[in-house]
Order: sequence, then structure tokens, then C-alpha cells
Amino acid sequence: MKTWKKIVAAVSAGVLCAVGAPLMGTQGTLPLSTEITASAATRGTYGDLTYYDESTYIRIGDCNSSAKNVTIPSAIGGVPVTEISDYAFYGCSSLTSVSIPSSVTTIGKSAFNNCTFLESITIPDSVSIISNKAFYYCEFLESVTLPDSITSIGSAAFCGCSNLSSITLPKNLVTIDSSAFENCSALTSILIPSKVKTFSDYAFAYCSILKTVKLSSGLKTIGDRAFYYCKVLTSISIPDSVTSLGENAFYSCTSLKSMTLGNCLTTIPKYAFYSCEKLTSITIPKGITEICDSAFCYAGLKTVVLPTSLEKIAEFAFYCKSIQTVYYTGSSDEYQDIKIASGGNRYFTAASKIYNYTPGAVTLGDVDDDGAITISDAYQALLAYSSKSAGNSTGFSSSQEQAADVDGDGALTINDAYKILLYYATASAGGTPSWS
Repeated sequence: MKTWKKIVAAVSAGVLCAVGAPLMGTQGTLPLSTEITASAATRGTYGDLTYYDESTYIRIGDCNSSAKNVTIPSAIGGVPVTEISDYAFYGCSSLTSVSIPSSVTTIGKSAFNNCTFLESITIPDSVSIISNKAFYYCEFLESVTLPDSITSIGSAAFCGCSNLSSITLPKNLVTIDSSAFENCSALTSILIPSKVKTFSDYAFAYCSILKTVKLSSGLKTIGDRAFYYCKVLTSISIPDSVTSLGENAFYSCTSLKSMTLGNCLTTIPKYAFYSCEKLTSITIPKGITEICDSAFCYAGLKTVVLPTSLEKIAEFAFYCKSIQTVYYTGSSDEYQDIKIASGGNRYFTAASKIYNYTPGAVTLGDVDDDGAITISDAYQALLAYSSKSAGNSTGFSSSQEQAADVDGDGALTINDAYKILLYYATASAGGTPSWS
């Protein structure tokens, strides 16, 4: 690419890939200083490459924009090639493949930015850092081999690589910076290695078909909007090592059905699980003291389990029209001490409350074990009683038998079915149901 083209590109420069800002649909632009000039360096050419001889090492500074297949030599004139400069291959839209030798230790920021047709690349194990925007919007990039020498993946490094369907993160990786894999719309699964301590804001935002994520036990921090709009993500288990969960972390993960929160969290932040429509139940772990604004707003919650550590529920935290039952691990008196904002929590407030609940225990009345006491439970209890009365098996498991025996007489009778129906009707009418 000619120098004047880089300067023209710089005139319209804007920080379109800024940390903490959505990147979907944006393209990178060059800053005003893209040419690295050093008076001591000798400029030369090697095939389609422009290089700079820094006496003890050579850095690749530019490439012919029409080049298709490039092999970077390990040495030129006996001097080792150790660096690919910032923006070296920027906008080489004809480039399809690059071979990088093991002599290279540094790949600069935006080195392959907007190499639209680059399909594959292998990073040698001499490299330890993937710099910011290194492969930004390499839209045809399908596979990347990252060696275990990599410890950090920079901001927006693979942002917009819309054909990147799989990537194995190296075992020595420690940091995944902001927007590193944002808008990788072909990525289906990701395994976070055990040495990763943090991944920052928007790390996997807009990965529209990301279905499976496994977080390892070394993780400490999940950034804001880390999985923003990952609409097919079905389950997530946040390990106990995580102490900080970002705002909007799982915003609009509309297919999220199963979610486990780690025991070292103290706060559920704003909009963390906003519009998680398929999430029907949640157990808030002991240690959580506050559930912030709109944390579960528009989620599909039917049941919620709350710990005695909880002190505050903010506005719209549980604006969930489907919520039916709230289980509290403490007493009724302890529950009254929780500061519950009136704004946007009316469905939560109206839900039936069960106190002194032990997580994992059989829930009386919840015969079908769906986390809520409904007319379906009464119907199933009645059918089981009828079958038993006719001399047949109830078809219930032992836990279902326990759940159906709401009057505690040790037998499944028509009275149990009646009490379950009455409980449901009372809760639906906004009353306070009980089994007495």
C-alpha cells in the first residue's frame, strides 16, 4: 500500500472501534501517523514486501496491495525478520494467505486490519501477544491457529471476522481484551482456558450463533456486555472464582435457559440478564447483597430463590410477568428487611412467597418440578389419585409423591389435588396461599 493512500485514509479517521462502544458494522480507520520512519533504518523491497533494516533486525513495513499469497522470509541479507509493523498489511484486500516465520516475535496493531479475503493464518510460537485490531474485519478468515505462547489477545483483535467458525484459545492465555471477538457471527463455541483472569467489555458481543461457552475456574472478571446479544447461547455456568460481573453481560441472550451464578459474587449488576426470555428459574447464591436495576427485566422467570444475604432489590430488577413463586431461605420477618423498590417490581411483589426454603429440597405442590405451582400440578395429582384408586400405579417418582402429598398425611388423596388447586387459585388472585 502506498504511503499517500494511508494518509488519505487517515483524513476520515474516527475511533470506530473504541473500547466500550458497540462495533457491529463498523470498519477500522488509520490514525494520522501510520508510517514508522526511523532515520537509521534502511528501506528495501523483497517481492511484494517493503521492509526496514534496523541493523540488528528487520521489520516488515508494507505490502503491495494487490498481493495474494505472501511468504515472509525468516531473514533478509542475513538479518533476521522479527517484526511485522503496525498497519503493515492494512487493507490488502486481495491477500488470501500469509506465511509467518518463527523468527517473528512481534505482530503490530492493525497489522492485517481489513484484509477482507484473508482465509487462514498460522501464528508462530515465537509470538506472545496478538495486538489491537491485528485481524480486524478479516471477513473471510475461517480458521486461526494460536500457539500456547500467546498470553494476551488485544482489543478488537478478531472483531468482525464474520466467517471465523472456530478458534482454540491457547492454554497460557491470561487476558482477552475488549471486543476481541465481537461480531464473530460464525463462532459457535468457545472454551476459556484456566489461566484467563479477565475478559473485557464486548469480548464476545454480537456473536449471533455462539451456543456453547465454558468458563474455567481461574476467571475473575467478566466485562460489561461480554455476551451482549448472543441470542442462541443456551446455558452458562459462572465459576465461583468470578468476583465481578459486568453490566449488560448477558443482555438479550434470548435462548439462555440454564444459568448458574458463582458464590463469590456480591451484586447482580444492571441489565445483566435483561430480556433472557427462556430463563425460567434462578437461584441467587448466598453472598449476593444487591440485585440492581433491570437485572432480570423481561426475563422469563417463573421462580426465584433468594438468600438471606440479600439486602436490596432495585427498580425493575424482576419485571417478569411470568413470575409466580419466590422462595426465600430465611424467615418471613427476615424477608421484610429487604429493601424492594416499588417501581417495576409489581409482578415480583404479587408472586407467592415460600419462606425457610432449602435449595434442592422437594417443593410441595410442584408435582411436575417445573419450578412453579400451577393448575397442571393439581391436574396431575388428580390423575395419579384416580389411577391409584383404580388399583394401578400412580406413575409418580418418589420425589413427585412427596411433592403431591401437601397435607402431609403420607398418602396421595383427592384432598392433595384440591389443596394444590386452591393454592394456585389463591396465588393467581393475588392472595397469600398456604398449605394449612
